[in-house]
Amino acid sequence: NKIRHSVEIRFPFEESTVWGVLFLDAGNLYPDKISFNRLGWMVDPKQFMFDVGAGIRVHIPMLPIRLYWSYRFIYDSRTPDLPWYKRFVLYDHPQGLPVFTLSVAGLF
Repeated sequence: NKIRHSVEIRFPFEESTVWGVLFLDAGNLYPDKISFNRLGWMVDPKQFMFDVGAGIRVHIPMLPIRLYWSYRFIYDSRTPDLPWYKRFVLYDHPQGLPVFTLSVAGLF
């Protein structure tokens, strides 16, 4: 089972060839059945991992190239005295280094 949410803003540098991207992704993989609230939404941010970042897309015919730079976050519910937006902490890298992704001819 997989759930993925994504928000993306694209803007052209060179209209038909080079685009900039700002994005926010949230998602997770689940080995078992997923529980939803009565409206059909998963509303617990502890169940997701998040990525926020920027990138460049180069559209060459038959060979799209994408380069992304992002930070990974998780929701830390151990600090209930903080406002919700301050509970997101860097995930996976103690120095807080970004993640670089290069995609050639891929969908994502």
